Amino acid sequence: SVEGNARAMTLRDTSTLRLVLAFIFSDEECMVAMLENLSKFTDPDIIAVRSYLRLGFIGLAGFQMGQNKLANKCLAYFKSLSKLGSPNASPIYHFMKAVAHPSRDKY
Repeated sequence: SVEGNARAMTLRDTSTLRLVLAFIFSDEECMVAMLENLSKFTDPDIIAVRSYLRLGFIGLAGFQMGQNKLANKCLAYFKSLSKLGSPNASPIYHFMKAVAHPSRDKY
């Protein structure tokens, strides 16, 4: 049985992967449920790859599901990293901006 902090980390990681699949397959019901699970995990953690995956898909799914406050927090994270010159954050930032305000020019 998983208890305490290990339970929270397991929930965070499994919810992230479920959110990725829900976004890819446009499962709106699952996206809403996973966004609710992940709403308390919007701060980056020490492992950058895990943070990028989680916050990137929280932002993308958040904009798609109309949860703009949550999505904008993730967008701000990638914007700050982009301004610092992170080559990995810039594509995520621009993709999230395009999803937030879709237009032919942004894509």
